[in-house]
Amino acid sequence: GAVDSELYKDVQYTRGDRNRHGDKIPEVVSAVGDRCFATCTSLTSISIPPTVSSIGNQCFFGCASLTS
Repeated sequence: GAVDSELYKDVQYTRGDRNRHGDKIPEVVSAVGDRCFATCTSLTSISIPPTVSSIGNQCFFGCASLTS
């Protein structure tokens, strides 16, 4: 069924979520938490959904392989 966008309007993807669910940020997320992807040295690219309006401090710190 359809996702109730009001129910998910303040969803933050955290480092714990990334550890459990992987590097793909779900479309329902509106914020990516502090250090969510920090030190992910093998991460080469990331797709940030248009629903994301906030990216936390040092979110991609140490992602030396990240190019896009």
